Amino acid sequence: MRASFFTQNLHEVHNELIRERGEILVPAGAGETSFVDARDVGAVAAHVLTTAGHENRVYKLTGPEALDYDEVAAVFSDVLGRKITYGDPSIPAFLRWARQRHGLGFGLLMVGIYTTARVGLAARVTDDVRNLLGREPLSVREYVESYAAEFSETCWSRCKAV
Repeated sequence: MRASFFTQNLHEVHNELIRERGEILVPAGAGETSFVDARDVGAVAAHVLTTAGHENRVYKLTGPEALDYDEVAAVFSDVLGRKITYGDPSIPAFLRWARQRHGLGFGLLMVGIYTTARVGLAARVTDDVRNLLGREPLSVREYVESYAAEFSETCWSRCKAV
């Protein structure tokens, strides 16, 4: 199984900035990403491991659509009921910001990852999840709706203290 960008990275990696500044800050330019929800990856794994006929097969797992980060921010805005924007930093600007906040290694890793979106290599959408599970893969909207509480300041304050 080859999974695209995990939708869960939006709260595992980017949650704090979304909550604090209402911003998604990644150096992806206008590139699109076909996010895949980890719940779909788990469901596909369970299916593949418990049914026959998957030997020597490669499954490329994506969500139902490719979105640019302005579109991702619009989904967040709509679901959360507050303005979320995409910062669209240049690579040098992102590295300056990341170095101060997380360290240069983190910044370089993120530039490497998001360059795939920037140059158009992360937009591929496949039917593998639908074909294997018999349903549409979960969308970014469904993900944000499921985890909306985790993007609230109230949840973050409570969860951070634990």
